[in-house]
This record gives sequence, structure tokens and C-alpha cells, in this order.
Amino acid sequence: MLTAINREHDVVVYGATGFVGALTAAYLARHAPEGVRFALAGRSADKLAATRATLPAAAREWPLVVADSGDPVALAALAASTRVLATTVGPYARYGLPVVEACSPATA
Repeated sequence: MLTAINREHDVVVYGATGFVGALTAAYLARHAPEGVRFALAGRSADKLAATRATLPAAAREWPLVVADSGDPVALAALAASTRVLATTVGPYARYGLPVVEACSPATA
């Protein structure tokens, strides 16, 4: 049986300050259905704010989440805050595994 879990965000774009992340966020701001709760995530609050300022108007109030791929606690909090975590952080072989681990913690 599936149960609904309340999350702060529906979709988080992790790596939003990079080239692909910014393009992804811009696309979502233009095309996502109204009412979807988005957030932008990355290592730097200043860079996230600068990126958000360049996005279409629909994204101007999206929350910013600071999380470094080298910080398991921050990644776990990020994963727990959202239903979907879209990562554009690369190189994926180096930085992707900690994100996957945060999204699918081992069960005891």
C-alpha cells in the first residue's frame, strides 16, 4: 500500500547554477503546470539567487536550498524535502552517487 508523504517541494532542480541546470529551471518555469512547488538547489546561495533572477517570472519566488554533494547530511535533508530531485550536477560519476544514496537510503 502506498501512502502519501508531505514534502515541502514537488520538484527540486539540483545544480541549478550550472549550464544544464539553469536551462532545466528555465524550461520548467515556462512549461510546468501551475501549482507545482519548485525549488532550486546547489552549493552557493549567492549563485542560486543570481540564477533565479535570470529565470522567467514564474520562478522568481522559488525557494533556494543550499546543499553540497560532499555533505551527506545536507543531501539527505534535500532529498527528504522533495518528491522529485532532478540533478544536473556533474561529472555524474564523481558527484552523482552521493545524490542517489541520499534519495534511496538503506533500510534498517
